[in-house]
Amino acid sequence: MNAEQIKFVSPKFLAGAPAGKPNEVCLTPEVDQMLATESVVAISVSGGKDSEAVALAVARHLERVGHNGPKVLIHADLGRIEWRQSLPKCQQLAEHLGWELMIVRRTAGDMMDRWESRWRNCVERYEQLACVKVILPWSTPALRFCTSEAKQSVISRELRKRFPTQAIVNVTGVRAEESRNRSKMPVSAPNTLLKRKNAEAITWNAILNWPVQDVVYTIHEEGLQLHEAYTQYGMTRVSC
Repeated sequence: MNAEQIKFVSPKFLAGAPAGKPNEVCLTPEVDQMLATESVVAISVSGGKDSEAVALAVARHLERVGHNGPKVLIHADLGRIEWRQSLPKCQQLAEHLGWELMIVRRTAGDMMDRWESRWRNCVERYEQLACVKVILPWSTPALRFCTSEAKQSVISRELRKRFPTQAIVNVTGVRAEESRNRSKMPVSAPNTLLKRKNAEAITWNAILNWPVQDVVYTIHEEGLQLHEAYTQYGMTRVSC
């Protein structure tokens, strides 16, 4: 089935928004320099719209500039809380691009295990009068340990192990319009979690200034469908 035969479904959050259009990745001199030296390009993917769009956009840019370094997608599987379609979406994207997909998991258990252990520890401290207020066990916008523990640290560990001596460009689908904190993020910055003794690493927020309609446009332009979380269940996000 070709793109003309596919019925694309736009999510409800795009209702009334301007039409999407082709867009280009955001760049800095640091990113250009890293790509020119054939650094590893590792794109974190969740199955959600932003990581899918950034992978497509970055892949096009790498082809345009003639990048010949290693290229991988990497997915941090959160376990039981994942949407059933998330891993298949990442696999579909990897097949579409012809890239390897690395799948990593937290060794101490999935995200549900982390919430349950956090709750047990909180209750134990409360019973021992070590605290006067029970701390929430689950993740919130102010307590994003899900991202740091189950995604960033796990992904960084595996990339350091896989590429011990090569410079790494870690690509994310962070966008400025998602939140006030994200609007303050730079296009690129040194990545201390990935830095090794003799190898540099940076984080590249390649679609930082993109509006959401350009994200959806890019996915549809490639003949791909959005995650069912958006089109069937009305969600605005897939992962943390």
